[in-house]
Amino acid sequence: MESASFKTTRAEYEQQLKVWQMNLDTLQQEYVRNLSEFNNTSLRLDKETRSNHESKLAEQRETIERYSEAISARAQQEEQRLSDSLLKTINASVEQFGLEHGYDLILGTTAEGSILYGSDVADVTKQVIAFINK
Repeated sequence: MESASFKTTRAEYEQQLKVWQMNLDTLQQEYVRNLSEFNNTSLRLDKETRSNHESKLAEQRETIERYSEAISARAQQEEQRLSDSLLKTINASVEQFGLEHGYDLILGTTAEGSILYGSDVADVTKQVIAFINK
């Protein structure tokens, strides 16, 4: 039930995820290479040089962690945006279907409840509130 524009947007998002993952992989590979190089040469380095390398490795690891957290948060936001967009499209389509086919009520399952569409004729909210307030 996905629209063509949603599929295109979804494909673009998935492509962006791949780019982010490739960037993260590159950062991690560079870190592993630098760590391996450090481990192979650390015994031959003087104390100050070794300390500088350790600091650079720690900074590099922190950068990887920050980038990973940032892309994870961004991906979660984008997933939510896509889900919201799809639900909005579905809800509008269900409403249009109900209007065009003369339905007063369309039931289904959603996070907000079981009514996908209800015409004004089917809305008894005011009557229920009046009854409760008697």
